Amino acid sequence: FDPEFESCAPFYAGAEGMAAAPATALDADAGGSVAYGTAGQGSSVQTGGQWSTLAQPAGFPASNRVFALASDARGFLWVATTAGVQQADPARPTEIAYRYSAAKDGVSATNVRALFADARGGVWLGGIGASYFDGKRWTNYTQADGLAGDEITAIAEDSQGRVWFGTRTGLSIWTGTTFFNLTGENGLPDSDILALAADGPGMWIGSANGGLYRFENNQLQVLTKANVGLPSDRVTALLVSGDGATLVGTDAGLARFAGGVVSAIDS
Repeated sequence: FDPEFESCAPFYAGAEGMAAAPATALDADAGGSVAYGTAGQGSSVQTGGQWSTLAQPAGFPASNRVFALASDARGFLWVATTAGVQQADPARPTEIAYRYSAAKDGVSATNVRALFADARGGVWLGGIGASYFDGKRWTNYTQADGLAGDEITAIAEDSQGRVWFGTRTGLSIWTGTTFFNLTGENGLPDSDILALAADGPGMWIGSANGGLYRFENNQLQVLTKANVGLPSDRVTALLVSGDGATLVGTDAGLARFAGGVVSAIDS
C-alpha cells in the first residue's frame, strides 16, 4: 500500500525463490527481512534482496501449510503450521531449531493460528488457549484463567504494554496480572473478533459481523457499513499505516480510514 497515491500495487511478485501458493501469513522483522507463509508450499523468506523457500522435505517448517509467522527479538522465526509450532535459527534457516509440544515443554495452546512477538522479547501463541514463552519458560492461559474465550484469533500489544486477545466470544486485555474482558454483555455489538491492530494506547478491532471498533480510554467507538461506509461489516485484517491512517481489510475489499472518512482502495 502506497500512502502517497492511496493505492495498492505488487511489491514482491514472481521473483526467483518465491513460493507461488496463496499467501496465508506475512511478517517483517526489524532488520528488514520479509517472510510469508503459504497454503501448501511452506514459507518464503527474503533477505538481502534474495528470496528462498523453506518447505518440506527440506526440514523447515514441519508442514507446508502455514497459518502464522512471527520474528522474535533474537531474530528467530516462529511458524505455526498443521504440524504445530516450530522455531528456526536465522543462521540455519532450513533447520528446525526447536519444535514445541505439551509433552516436552508444557505448552497447552493447541491448533495455533496466531503468533505475536511482544516488546519484552517474549512470544505469544494463540489457538485453543494461549501460551507465552518468556525466553526460558512457558505460561498457559485458558478461559478458566480469565480469557473471554478459548478460541483465539488475533493477538496485539498496545503502547502501555497490555496484550490484547481477540476470541470468537469476545475481547480480552491482559494487564500482566489479570484479564479485563469486553463481550456482548458489556458493549460489543458482535463478540466474534477476527483482527486487531494497536494504535498508541488504543486498539482497532475487527469483528465478524459488527464492523470495526476502536477502544481507547474505556470508550468504544463502532464503525460500520451503515454509519461510515465500510465495504463490509466483516473485518478480517487491520494495519495502522505510516501516515496514521488505518487500513481495513474486509470480505468485500480494502478501505482506508482517516479523519473520520472511509475511502475504498483500488487493487
